[in-house]
Amino acid sequence: MNSRHINSVRTFLLAMLLALAAASVSGAAYAAGNMTVHFLDVGQGDCILIQCGQKNVLIDGGEYEMGPVVVSYLTSVGTDSLDLVVATHPHSDHVGGLSFVLRNIPVRQVLDSGKPHTTSSYTRFLSLADQMEIPLKAGAFGQIIPLGPDARIEVLSPPSEGYGLGLNEDSIVLRATFGSVSFLLMSDVGTAAEQSLLDSHRGLQSEVLKVGHHASPYSSQPAFLRAVMPSVSVITVGSGNDYGYPSFRVLRSLAAQGSAVYRTDQDGDIVVSTDGKGLTVTTSSKQPDGEMPRDDFASPDVEQTSHTSIWDLLMWILKYLFGGGDQI
Repeated sequence: MNSRHINSVRTFLLAMLLALAAASVSGAAYAAGNMTVHFLDVGQGDCILIQCGQKNVLIDGGEYEMGPVVVSYLTSVGTDSLDLVVATHPHSDHVGGLSFVLRNIPVRQVLDSGKPHTTSSYTRFLSLADQMEIPLKAGAFGQIIPLGPDARIEVLSPPSEGYGLGLNEDSIVLRATFGSVSFLLMSDVGTAAEQSLLDSHRGLQSEVLKVGHHASPYSSQPAFLRAVMPSVSVITVGSGNDYGYPSFRVLRSLAAQGSAVYRTDQDGDIVVSTDGKGLTVTTSSKQPDGEMPRDDFASPDVEQTSHTSIWDLLMWILKYLFGGGDQI
């Protein structure tokens, strides 16, 4: 290829690079007006970040050793402070990593289930919040957390007196809404709390469901899933966990609802963004090289993307322009 042709190709690629960069910046600015919910891969545990406008809410933090992973992720997505940290219940796979978060990220308020427990991870978390003088409040049915003009988080469970059926059933259940799109976040509740929610006759329909209790066989009863009617279901679960989660029964029930199913053990970090009308799902798929990401029971209304695709192309163009471009 002669030098004149090479220069023409480089000029074209440089123009493409500038266009892609502009599109990326424009997309980031557009996303700033969205609600973005990150389901972090923290192994066998829960960790969810909600970003909406200038508000940042972290729900759970995985096991203790996951604390640095969570803080690194928060930093990578531009979260340098948290308006609220929610500890849905005292079990270590939800609250363990939050102590590291409190030490490294400014937190304005903490919400927990108000159910006392003596696990070391939970007492460490509460002691640290007290030492740092972070306001602590018990979450209960009916509380509203405003995130913006058309965005809020509602506490659906537990009732103020609890159910008295153990820490899992008394987990905090949240419904985050932006525009006409809702995310139902079920923590570790099982069928008893689900039935109570059904009996309350509250609107449960949500486009995105964080499946309860890592999709254990004691959660996600068919009647509950029919009430929620999720287009997207997210299962936070560790690869090869000792519990045999997710339950085949739950997977079958989700399939019967026609819900697109994403799992942190297979899809890595799962990010769902909405403009208040539609959804975009992005994953850091952990599939082996050469294998396409899973798309089981995918809903045609859900746009699926890879969050590395544009940047991969940008990096290829830069490499060509400034490092060995004569190879074309």
